[in-house]
Amino acid sequence: MEAFKKSLPALLTTLYKAAIEKRTKTTDFMGADTWRSFNDFLPQSLLKNGLNKLFILTDGYLDFESNRFVGKNGNRTTDSRMINRLRNLTNWQQVLNSPEEGIIPVKSSFGNLQVCVAEIHPKNMALQEQSIIIALWKKWLNEMKIRQSTFIVRGNILENKVQLASF
Repeated sequence: MEAFKKSLPALLTTLYKAAIEKRTKTTDFMGADTWRSFNDFLPQSLLKNGLNKLFILTDGYLDFESNRFVGKNGNRTTDSRMINRLRNLTNWQQVLNSPEEGIIPVKSSFGNLQVCVAEIHPKNMALQEQSIIIALWKKWLNEMKIRQSTFIVRGNILENKVQLASF
C-alpha cells in the first residue's frame, strides 16, 4: 500500500496526459455508467472477509454517454441529471434530503467497502455546484450503508496527496 501511495501522483499525471491527448471537446470523452458498475460488477469484485477500498476518479457527475439505460423512480434516477434542477433551487439541501430525491440506491451489501471519490470538479460554475455534487454522492453512499466515504476536490496535488494518504 505504501508503494501505491508514493506512486499515485505520478500515475495520475500520466493518466491525465494520456486521457486528454488529441482530445479537445467534451464529446471526445466517454463517460462511465457508475450506477451500473456498482449494481452489476462491484458486488462480485469485493473480498467477502476483508476490507475493500474503492477509489473513483471522476468529475463527480454520474452521467454517461448514452442515457438510454437511465433508471427512474419519481425524482430518483441512476444518474446525476437532477443536479440541473437542484442548482436552481435556493433550498436544494432541503429538497435533496427528502426521501423521494437522489440517486436510486443499489440493493447489494457493501458493508466492508470504503469509497474515495477523487478529483471532483464541477462542469458548471454555479455557486453551489460542488456542494450539490458532494451531497448527492454522500446521500447515495450512505443509503447503500457504505461505512466510510471520502471526497477529494480537484485542487492542490499536495493537499490531495495528504487526503489520499489518510484514506
